[in-house]
Amino acid sequence: MISEFSLKNKFLITFIILFFLILGIYYLFKIPIDAIPDISENQVIITVKYEGQDPQTIDEQISYPIVSKLLSVPKVKTIRAISMNNVAFIYVIFNENVDLYWARGRVLEYLSGFKFPEGVSFQIGADASAISWIFQYVLVSNKHTIDELTSFNEFFLKPYLQSIEGVSEVGTIGGFLKEYQIDLNPYLMKVYDISFEDVLNAIKNNNQSTGGRYIEISERFYNIRGYGYVKSLEDIENISVKNSNGKSLKIKDIAIVQLGTSLREGALDFNGKGESVGGIIISRIGENSYNVIKRVKEKIKHLNLPDGMEIKIAYDRSHLIEESIKTLIISIIKESLIIAFMILIFLFSIRSSISIILMLPISIIISFIFLKIFNITLNIMSLGGFILSLGVLIDMGVVLVENSHKYIEEGYDKLLAIKKSANELSKSLFFSLLIITVSFLPIFFLSGEEEKLFRPLAWTKTLSMLISSVLSITFVIILIYIFLPNKVKKEMENPINKFLIKTYEPTFKFIYKFPIVFIIIFFIISISSFFLYRSLKTEFLPPFNEGSILYMPSTVSGISLSKGFEVLKYMDSIIISNSNVKSVFGKIGRANTSTDPAPFSMIETTIELKDPNKIYEVIDDLSNKLKIKGFINTFGMPIRTRIDMLKTGIRTPIGIKVYGNEPFKTESLAIEIEKILKSMKETKYVYAERNSNSYYIYIIPNRIKLAQYGINVSEIMEIINFAIGGNPITYSIEGRERYPIRMRILRDFREIDFLKNMPIRTSSGFVLLKEICDIEIRRGFDMIRNENGFITNYIYLHTYEDYLRYIQKAKSLIDSFVKFENGYFYEFSGQYEDIKRFQISLTFIIPITILIIFFLLYLNFNSFLKSLFVLFLLPFPLFGSFLILKILNYNLSVAVWVGIIALLGISVEIIVVKIKFLDLGFEKFNDKYNAIHWAVVRRIRPITITTLTAFFSLIPIMFEFSLGADILKRIVAPMIGGIFFTFILVLYIIPSFYIMLYNFRKTKQEVAV
Repeated sequence: MISEFSLKNKFLITFIILFFLILGIYYLFKIPIDAIPDISENQVIITVKYEGQDPQTIDEQISYPIVSKLLSVPKVKTIRAISMNNVAFIYVIFNENVDLYWARGRVLEYLSGFKFPEGVSFQIGADASAISWIFQYVLVSNKHTIDELTSFNEFFLKPYLQSIEGVSEVGTIGGFLKEYQIDLNPYLMKVYDISFEDVLNAIKNNNQSTGGRYIEISERFYNIRGYGYVKSLEDIENISVKNSNGKSLKIKDIAIVQLGTSLREGALDFNGKGESVGGIIISRIGENSYNVIKRVKEKIKHLNLPDGMEIKIAYDRSHLIEESIKTLIISIIKESLIIAFMILIFLFSIRSSISIILMLPISIIISFIFLKIFNITLNIMSLGGFILSLGVLIDMGVVLVENSHKYIEEGYDKLLAIKKSANELSKSLFFSLLIITVSFLPIFFLSGEEEKLFRPLAWTKTLSMLISSVLSITFVIILIYIFLPNKVKKEMENPINKFLIKTYEPTFKFIYKFPIVFIIIFFIISISSFFLYRSLKTEFLPPFNEGSILYMPSTVSGISLSKGFEVLKYMDSIIISNSNVKSVFGKIGRANTSTDPAPFSMIETTIELKDPNKIYEVIDDLSNKLKIKGFINTFGMPIRTRIDMLKTGIRTPIGIKVYGNEPFKTESLAIEIEKILKSMKETKYVYAERNSNSYYIYIIPNRIKLAQYGINVSEIMEIINFAIGGNPITYSIEGRERYPIRMRILRDFREIDFLKNMPIRTSSGFVLLKEICDIEIRRGFDMIRNENGFITNYIYLHTYEDYLRYIQKAKSLIDSFVKFENGYFYEFSGQYEDIKRFQISLTFIIPITILIIFFLLYLNFNSFLKSLFVLFLLPFPLFGSFLILKILNYNLSVAVWVGIIALLGISVEIIVVKIKFLDLGFEKFNDKYNAIHWAVVRRIRPITITTLTAFFSLIPIMFEFSLGADILKRIVAPMIGGIFFTFILVLYIIPSFYIMLYNFRKTKQEVAV
């Protein structure tokens, strides 16, 4: 026997355990920590710049061809592209287990053979994930202008922070970047016979630098350098455009040269105070977020800022990490204390209790070795695995110690008592722990986001249980031998045990007389569990309080950045007025990073709270206050929302994607669907994207007229690009700083009528623009989405009802009233896809769990009927799980099912121990009454200890309201309800079945006689 081997080799086994403990403590400080596991998709971002082009042109010439080509890349799951003015963002989403750097290499390989139009540049975006936005800051100063703050942020602070280990990118946002502006007067140009091309070439030719080799002078060599960059307004003003009659015509003769601000793609407000400058720290994928933030804050601390300038933190993920880890550690401590207290009051022996309680820290500390080996971070989920396992880690120790107490009470020597207990119970207890451990293995068969989220929990629970199982047949025996006293108090001398036995004794007599009553109750409750289950709503994952709010109102597309910023500032001033709001980081448009493909009209406001536990109160308050016409409120959490946006593109829990080939048609279909869904009372709100609200001035060359005047289309396009559109021509290099230089016709001439009458020089003189081009205003897109080659339009949804039931009703209505032509279709997206995928997973996860449990039961009992009997009993504790979910108004989710799977293992363990005691009872006694009485009444203490320690150890989580507790409550709640009903099962139902079975056999034998 292993137990006897352990007792003979106490010092060797103790030495091995001590070695593993030291190693575990060492690795504990090496394991990275984070709030949650990285559950985001594997993404490769491609940023393609095509200056001067509208979204439709970019979609047709860039996005669609690239998406079509990349769809053939191995292991690609989906590709989404967003085409906007001047730029396209293409997101290539790979399968879960693909190495990111392999994926980046394959994308580059495919792009290298792609023929881009002239003037296009592309780059692979940051090696980051959806949860990489870990830190946000704002630059404030009472001595510097916004322009100065912008320049400092862009050219000094950004590279300074980007050099920090673990930082992938720093996305700057807000402020105004200085720009040299040349505002041309087209009529003066006509007077001096100057073309736009003349000015363009003059600027390009007068902003250059070059270098030669070297020359030798007086035995020394001197490097040659020509420096012709413009450094001031005067340099630009004095650029010669043309010589006429010996007189040089300069730019200042035909234009106003001034400093201005370049066109921007986003703006930032901080605390409702107006224009601000800030940045977003984006961590590299796979990095320890907490350590990266520590390094960032340390670097900022030692930064020598200009006088009056200050960096304020607007979002700091480390608070979430610290609070969530602290919550879990406190819960583990509370759980351990409860377990220790329960053991102490039932055993009434400090020494005996120590031998059991020591199993908790030993199992957990040794687990850290394997966490490091398997590269698992310490986070809410991995620590949650320890919380789930603590209550059952000590079960074998409890039963062995309690059984040893019994034998010592009967006069046995301590060593003999331990050996007899081990011989009687070790096998059943080992298999019980193994069942708890192995029954959780199906969690590893999950896929997608749920697999990434719950795998750390499954690892820690499984590892700690496996370690506990091994220790239970090796080291626990040694601990019991060391700490178990030679003399113990009798069970009836303990007032709690005495009360327990005396209270239960009359109940047992009733069970013995009327077992059929409890069997009927069993069947009623077991059958009711099915109906209770059917009444529960479903969701993918429960809410997770991150302690911060991400406010993303749906806005009408086409709104100007300046008008949108006014609204943003007004919203932020309302938000900051809430007494629980600490700071408001309001962004409209996009930050300067590939991880932010937001259009001009998108508002994202990060709200930091003074008391994170009041987050839902704040959301309710702001929902009532932020009622602005044309804006639909959407509140979420920063990490969760960004994960959803990357995974499906949809920023609400569920949504609809309308696919087709023509953007106006897909938008029209989306608006039709929106109207239908608005009519459903189950719809909380619905909003179809309207991306065609932008207006474009179309300047269409008349080729016949161009031919008459000898003008090429490219010349007209160049005028549109630079003289009308104002795209940068070149850059002024000022040390580390680079500022754009652009030319454009004066603002007074940018009205439609003036544009039509703008003079254009030709080889035969000047003509008006309207004479060679058609000029008209058309409605167009500010953004076009493309998913897997199809034009896509999104519809955002919030519902009052369960998602699956809502979607069934909605699909029926849409299919009845919306006509889709060939090539056009729709699909629901968001958590709906996750729920469906998980439900498919459940169809094999639950059967696999049951089969594993049955196999181990058979190995333990060596009886098909007994193994089947245990499975037959399981609907009873499931009723308790579903009942508590109903009472607490919790939906069925992945977290809940994880708790249910954990419960099945615990319930089976308790049932197995109970059946083992009943079998021992029939071995000890020949008559039915004494056998069952001994197993049920006299052995109530070990069953009570194991059940109640598992039950009460989980209770503290339900009263925890700190960060990270929400998701664990959903796991723990069904376990608490199920364990309670398991306790009823082993006290009342199983004895009733044994009594009935014994009576049936006896009757059968009498009939046979």
